[in-house]
Amino acid sequence: MTADVPAVVATAEEALDHLERVPAGEQFDLANIFWLPIMVSNGRVLATDDDPEMLALLDRFRHYPTSTGLLHMFPPPRWVPFCERFRNGHNLAVQYRPLLDRLIAARSGAGYVGPRDLIWRLVHAQPRGDDAPLDAAELRDEISTLGSSANTTLRPLVWFWYLLDTHPSVEAKVCAELARVLGGCSPTAEDLPKLAYLRQVFEETMRLYPPVPALLPRRANFLILPWVLHRHRKFRSDPDRFDPERFAPEPAAARSRYCYMPFGSGPHVCVGASLAMMQMIVTAAVLAQRFRFRVVSGQQVEPVAWVNLAPRTGIRVTVEPRRAAA
Repeated sequence: MTADVPAVVATAEEALDHLERVPAGEQFDLANIFWLPIMVSNGRVLATDDDPEMLALLDRFRHYPTSTGLLHMFPPPRWVPFCERFRNGHNLAVQYRPLLDRLIAARSGAGYVGPRDLIWRLVHAQPRGDDAPLDAAELRDEISTLGSSANTTLRPLVWFWYLLDTHPSVEAKVCAELARVLGGCSPTAEDLPKLAYLRQVFEETMRLYPPVPALLPRRANFLILPWVLHRHRKFRSDPDRFDPERFAPEPAAARSRYCYMPFGSGPHVCVGASLAMMQMIVTAAVLAQRFRFRVVSGQQVEPVAWVNLAPRTGIRVTVEPRRAAA
């Protein structure tokens, strides 16, 4: 995903311009601050330009499912007509199939001269070994999965800023690393491996607040619960404490690969995991050098699980220039 770093940086820098104009003391929900930049950067990474149809599709992914119920997890047979509303995921895919087919066809043609964005790279991906190239249906699935990762990116960003403000010592270490590595500049792809502590903070954030709190394997009658697994006392001491040092190289290497799975695990690990992690690190690196988000006191922050893990009533914050704070 290194080729996509400039697009994400550009979107984060546009968010800086908006934050500069926020009146002092005005309160915002953290999710509302980050949703548009994440959606726009996803659109630019996938299809380069700000295609209104692509942005509309990504916004629909944000609100999926529009209603909640157990039949979304255990879908009824197709011959049950009154349960059609519980198949809205399929209906959404059909509605936007012409858009995805148009984007794929444009990048498949011999005369295509546009940028080599993520859809282009998927279309022209070389198969491994005896694997066949992705067909049209598989390409649509991959693009849809990557597009829907916007929500997966958004949720850890919200919890990241909440934890950063409530743990000043961690915030100080993050800022020190950003100053040392970036010196006030936006990150490049070469800078990302150097932001090791910032990555640890995000990994610990997703341990406490996994973006996908429950995993349901296909055709299975059991759930895998990262929320429970990540906080299990058999695997970690004081598991409810926020401690990014858990993900320092030595303790991370000693950890079982199956006791931490914010993006799933094994052959079905989320294909958007590396894109989501890059977006989070780049966005935080750009914004944290200029602003801090102060959690408004007196509110109850309560996580609620469904498709993603989100605060029940949001997290209200004020925006404070870091220059003034320093």
